[in-house]
Amino acid sequence: MKIKTLIKENSSKSRDPYVLYFNNLYYYCFSRDDKIYLSVSKELDSIEEKEEIIVYDNEEGLKNLWAPELHVINDKCYIYVACDDGNNKNHRMYVLYNNSNDPLKKYKNKGIISDVSNKWAIDGTILNYKNELYFIWSGCDKNIHYKQEIFIAKMANPFEIASEKVLLSTPEYDWEKQGGDGVKLAFVNEGPAVLEINEKVYLIYSASGCWCKDYCLGVLELIGVNPLSKSSWKKHDKPIFSSTENIIGPGHCSFVTNDNRKTYIVFHSFNSKNNLNLENVNARYLKLNFNNNCKLTY
Repeated sequence: MKIKTLIKENSSKSRDPYVLYFNNLYYYCFSRDDKIYLSVSKELDSIEEKEEIIVYDNEEGLKNLWAPELHVINDKCYIYVACDDGNNKNHRMYVLYNNSNDPLKKYKNKGIISDVSNKWAIDGTILNYKNELYFIWSGCDKNIHYKQEIFIAKMANPFEIASEKVLLSTPEYDWEKQGGDGVKLAFVNEGPAVLEINEKVYLIYSASGCWCKDYCLGVLELIGVNPLSKSSWKKHDKPIFSSTENIIGPGHCSFVTNDNRKTYIVFHSFNSKNNLNLENVNARYLKLNFNNNCKLTY
């Protein structure tokens, strides 16, 4: 398992890394100081050296911008990002747009994207399945923030959700509950990321607290025909990627496939088992391989 460092700097740039491959270029999307940046490169391993371009200035004064994701839908660019008004209990998903197919043009804020319940939400991502759009995110179904779960809903368009949400995953295994107590510290499923390989669809998500060494990646596999049915998803009972001797607390990943059909997982992990602080993480990546049964290997 050959792991390379993508972002060496210990900062918000290293957390929750998201990379999109589009028009033969890698785009690295990240937030810093409540603004959103893109870096662009022809090679994945040189992206840290490239210019950081502000694409969203946040004139609205939103706070705590977390885990932005860049998506190109029907040849138009969108960024989905979690933010609030300075109070974490008000975190919601927002959608930004720039009315073009150029990711580097400035974005405007369309506002909150939510199902009718309008509950706490972060880490929104897109599944484009059989020409239908679905929004997948991590949220809390209760007013008390004691458990983060993974939800899905159908979209009417890139700005609007058109169905009720469906629960896909809740923390149930011990490896999904580390670092939390379900009272003051939440049990966590978060950071959903879509992976499509050989006509199979996987949803890789982060489990346990991002503040602990047991942060890891779990898997939901689409085995049915309707993504809005929980029975269409098979949840694996073991994590697919967890701490090793050298990689501590791997989580919050994205996947990027280039024109040569090479697929990489991009993730963050702690630099030391003795300093489990989110200021002490780096973004890293490794190439994925698959066996004849489409099982992930490293």
